[in-house]
Amino acid sequence: MKWSLVFLLVFSAVLNAATTVSVYWLDEKNNVMTFVDGSKGYYSLKLCVVSSSDVSVHLTLRGDAFGAPKYYEAILKTQRGKACKDVLLYFGERPSTTERSYDVVINANNVNGIYADVEVNGVKLERLGYLRVLRLGGSELTRCLKVNSNVTYPFIGEHVKLAVSNSCGTPLDVTVKVDVENFADFDLASFVLASNEKREINVTVPKLVAVNLLGPLGGPAVAVRGLYVSINGTALYYVPVYDYFTYYVKQNVKSEWRSGGRALKAVGPGEVVTGCASLPEVVPRTEVPPLEASLKVVEDLSFAPDEVVAKKNFVIDKLPFKECVSFVTEKRWNTKGYKLVLEVSEDVEVMRGKVPLRVSVELSPELAVR
Repeated sequence: MKWSLVFLLVFSAVLNAATTVSVYWLDEKNNVMTFVDGSKGYYSLKLCVVSSSDVSVHLTLRGDAFGAPKYYEAILKTQRGKACKDVLLYFGERPSTTERSYDVVINANNVNGIYADVEVNGVKLERLGYLRVLRLGGSELTRCLKVNSNVTYPFIGEHVKLAVSNSCGTPLDVTVKVDVENFADFDLASFVLASNEKREINVTVPKLVAVNLLGPLGGPAVAVRGLYVSINGTALYYVPVYDYFTYYVKQNVKSEWRSGGRALKAVGPGEVVTGCASLPEVVPRTEVPPLEASLKVVEDLSFAPDEVVAKKNFVIDKLPFKECVSFVTEKRWNTKGYKLVLEVSEDVEVMRGKVPLRVSVELSPELAVR
């Protein structure tokens, strides 16, 4: 049997063995919640971790704000693929409700949303189950404008269908907008919805992968946080978006170096080496909207800019993935080693203009040169 066929069979087994992990909020009617009205008093919710197999999950519940508070931290063991906690979420004064006991009590007065960071067998999945906090102020429009989405937590690049109906007795100017963290929101669609009219709107989540405003210097990250339906400047319906590259791939992708069938940590000059980028078997989802990617072998040089010595282009459309690229090693006087760099690139439409976006992550470990 050829080695390529062996690799394909092993990789197929890895995909089939992948464990998916997600986080959802449920209300008392067992409906999935994606946003709450921060002008109301309180909510009785369930926070659920759902997996495709029984796993032990380290969950940390956080608020989305500068200096975000950590609300809750615990080890949850999913049984039959699910583990839930009762949550009291309140605004203003804490309610004196005694009808039930709660595992978690959250004062969410000063946050934009709430999300969970989870870890399973050393695999990190950040910002799962984002629950957006809107301040609707008791708007009458919430009673007569009805919106539903065919996807609860879409990923970047995913197509979303919104069903909108107007029973308000007057035409409404409806705008579907992109909620961009640390940057100006922008429109995806605008239309007038007549009284008693129903309409389906198809939009695509922009592939705006989180990128730091100051580039290598860091700074606040610009990222798509969600989609929302707005009337007269008020967000009345919200769909959180999950950036799987930033919150899963970047956290977990590792490099692997091999030559002649053996694993390497260091190598001499003139050897044919294969560098692979691989992800673990715990994933947020197996099928994901495609991202154009490249895997680069970069020679790490002292006193000179690093050089790309090999490159492979591919598409990320499944999780987990394993991609490899081969090259021949050299030993110059200033060669420190080789590193793998994973980069995604998209031309993103932002405010009616095309923005070329390049986001990369250096994988570890680096390959040393003897």
